[in-house]
Amino acid sequence: MIDDLIGTPYVPGGRLPGSGTDCFGLVVACCLRAGHPIPDPFVSADRPMDSREWIAERLGGWQKADGPTPGGIVELHSLEHPAHIGFMLSDTEFLHTTRKTGAIISRIDRAPWKQRVIGWYVYAG
Repeated sequence: MIDDLIGTPYVPGGRLPGSGTDCFGLVVACCLRAGHPIPDPFVSADRPMDSREWIAERLGGWQKADGPTPGGIVELHSLEHPAHIGFMLSDTEFLHTTRKTGAIISRIDRAPWKQRVIGWYVYAG
């Protein structure tokens, strides 16, 4: 489901299909592939929205979960602010993208990610 996404370059504001994507665009693509499309505030909102505002609104159609769930979303902080999200592939691995790595699978139960978790979300319909 995601093998073709690994290695996709990080592009601020980028969306797939295209030459690259940011973490929000990657999660939007993964959710679409999983059959749970989510709105992309950067292209579907009536007004511009920054990433912190989008996360703060807690993704319409999704609910907070007690822990990691395959097919769910993990919300992460950077410098004490919500600033990054990833798509959970298993209880311990998530797909995300950064400027340094591009799209990559990382372990959520290890540093530095374990310390940055703000919350978990599952699709509620």
